[in-house]
Amino acid sequence: MAAPVPPNAGSSGSPPAAAIAGDAAAIIATMTDLGGAERITVGGHGEHPIDILVLPGGKTAQSIKPFLNEYLDQPERRTGTATLTDLDSIVDHANRFKDADSAIFARDDRKSPSLTVVLNYHRQGQGDPRFGDHRAVYAFPLSDEWKAWTEIAGKKFGQADFAEFLDDRFLDVAPVPDWLVPDGGAQPSNDAEKRLADAVARMQARVATPQQVLELSRGLAITENTFAESKINTDTGEAVISFKNEQADAAGQKVKVPNLFLIIIPVFRGGPAYLMAVRLQYRLASGRITWFLTVARMDEVFDHAFREAAEDARDRTSLPLFFGAPEAAALYQADGTKYQPR
Repeated sequence: MAAPVPPNAGSSGSPPAAAIAGDAAAIIATMTDLGGAERITVGGHGEHPIDILVLPGGKTAQSIKPFLNEYLDQPERRTGTATLTDLDSIVDHANRFKDADSAIFARDDRKSPSLTVVLNYHRQGQGDPRFGDHRAVYAFPLSDEWKAWTEIAGKKFGQADFAEFLDDRFLDVAPVPDWLVPDGGAQPSNDAEKRLADAVARMQARVATPQQVLELSRGLAITENTFAESKINTDTGEAVISFKNEQADAAGQKVKVPNLFLIIIPVFRGGPAYLMAVRLQYRLASGRITWFLTVARMDEVFDHAFREAAEDARDRTSLPLFFGAPEAAALYQADGTKYQPR
């Protein structure tokens, strides 16, 4: 069976403008006769007045535009928000739909960073305003490694949990580069390496190797139910913890504790990895030990990674980049429905 054709439609299924106007008048007349609705004509845009119905039951004003839009062959303009799942896709999407006034907005929230491309952004200077409701959004996915290390900020570890965490995250631990080895003969090659070397020097720290971190983890795991005593080697700054069995007076197993080690992890999933220092601290109370890990300069590393990604999108689209959020989109879409900006 053939699909019904809208009233007054021609052979193409799309009515002429006169037919649309006639149908609108018929709708208004019928509503007025049956429901006591009032027809009001208000000034429109340019030379086009707008008819609205004031309906009974509270006298709600109702636009007839959604009814008229049913007869359109295509939308009056592009609207909507595309949600992309990688950086390359939002770049490609922007290049597909951009014009001379499109713009990128970078939201540098460290918990939920994102890029928004407003494709129909306002014209520059004194140009015409636009609705700003055709957009693309990319929410940067934080890497599992980054989330694991940020979640420990300020966290206190018991002995068993601390040993388990070190063992679980062992693959994140980085070897010590030559430029951090005393008298290693190598020098930092970029600003990031220089900042890290300066931080290590200020802390007067000796950086542990991955093997030493592994030994620390395993040494702690086998001393879970023991009392602890701590001594500091003043020559090296290295702590030595002696664990004693609760039922024995013999000197227990000794575990060397470095005060710093390195990790290399990406900020964003699939992104470049960054070398960072982790400071290892502990407190002894009544023979029990509490551990703390602090990753140095995480905020700086995040800001650098995010800015690099945002500027990469800017360079590959040739669009202006703004850090922050765009204005809210125009209140109503072309079909007369309310727009909900992201």
